[in-house]
Amino acid sequence: MITLNTIAYEGNFIKLLVKDSWFFKFNSKFITKKTITINNVYSKEVLKNRIDELKQHYNFDLVYVSEEEETAKKDFNLNINKETLGYHYTIPYFVAINNTKTDYLLNVATDCMDDIFINDTFLICAINEIEGNPRCSSTMVAWTKNNYIMKSGMKVGEFEEFDIFKKHEMKGVLSDNFHYTLNFTDQFFMNSIDKLKKIDYNINENEANKIYNGPAYGGNSFEKRMVGHQVKNNVYNCVFKGDNFYIHDNNYY
Repeated sequence: MITLNTIAYEGNFIKLLVKDSWFFKFNSKFITKKTITINNVYSKEVLKNRIDELKQHYNFDLVYVSEEEETAKKDFNLNINKETLGYHYTIPYFVAINNTKTDYLLNVATDCMDDIFINDTFLICAINEIEGNPRCSSTMVAWTKNNYIMKSGMKVGEFEEFDIFKKHEMKGVLSDNFHYTLNFTDQFFMNSIDKLKKIDYNINENEANKIYNGPAYGGNSFEKRMVGHQVKNNVYNCVFKGDNFYIHDNNYY
């Protein structure tokens, strides 16, 4: 049903590839496959040793960007190459989408794995939102605990929804389970593969630039392309309202 994917690169794979990593410890009846997308890891021997050790204890698949990037670029009509700004921040997500065989993809970055809390409640609600709301572009949990009250008196999700929609004179879509935003983070997202493969990722960057404040080194990254898609098409990233579901357990704001 759901593939849990994370992306390994030179700077994070040692932390990721250990027995007590959240990636290996997290279990759900809805997670039917786990995949690690290997992106620009140069320490090949160390990587191989870690994988060989973990394969004795866990069942997971490996997808190598170096083997799949050309197919992904062709399938998504991406005019990028290794000299393109932010290439290595962009291409692994398209490789992951292209190689997911289950109906849904849950991508979780290692940056989130120290604090993250999710369970089946979120997964069920996310599937229902993805399938039942045509304006749902993707789903996630709150960046920080959604019971945190900001200076404005709003919860984190309420603040983001109000701020974004007020700036663009848009009306939100009321939901019992989700807030809505035009922002997007590649650190955590869950969506159907069908929806992800139907998105036009080549929308003019000016659409995303209306609200996107991501790092310049990422270039026209996957997450920026998602923002552009949402802004242009008036569709939303749906942020779960569950108070204690979060990516980072700290006061981000």
